[in-house]
Amino acid sequence: MFYMIYLAAGLSSRYGSNKLLEMVDGKPMFTHLLDILTIMKEEEPHRYELVVVTAYDEIEEYVKELPIKVVRNHHQELGASHSIKLGLEACGEIGQHDHVMFAVADQPYIQEDELFGFIHMYKRSYKGIGCLSYRGVMGNPVIFQGQFVPELMALTGDVGGKAVVKAHLSEVFQYEADSEMSLRDIDTPQEQ
Repeated sequence: MFYMIYLAAGLSSRYGSNKLLEMVDGKPMFTHLLDILTIMKEEEPHRYELVVVTAYDEIEEYVKELPIKVVRNHHQELGASHSIKLGLEACGEIGQHDHVMFAVADQPYIQEDELFGFIHMYKRSYKGIGCLSYRGVMGNPVIFQGQFVPELMALTGDVGGKAVVKAHLSEVFQYEADSEMSLRDIDTPQEQ
């Protein structure tokens, strides 16, 4: 199984308001990548499982209309590691040969063909970890083979999966993004 965990629970502290609800190219920021992941889930429901981790009513309401799981993060102050654990727990039993992809809701510029290409080439790489990158700079989404789930579950504080990536660099497959924009996560209004 290929699990996709969509992280949409950040505090947006540098943005000044809930950036995930801000309009980007005519629709809320959080919907851009989520809509692509939803298409993947709908087209191959036996292959993909999609879980959204959020702290926001608006995102939960949007997700309720879709064939995906939603998990509420009531403790944003515990950092990114808490959202990762909630997402993994919602997936249930993850086998050694399953895959888990983490995507973040503040990356609205990833294109559908780029994401499909990344997943396809990662599977062909036979590596345990894969990340979208641009000119050697690794970013999100990140895919982990099931064997790395215990390490992800052991993370604490505001630490994401990059800590596990850095511990296993020889296991990392990097897929070159179409542009630097694809990796851009929006942290301030000026970055839109």
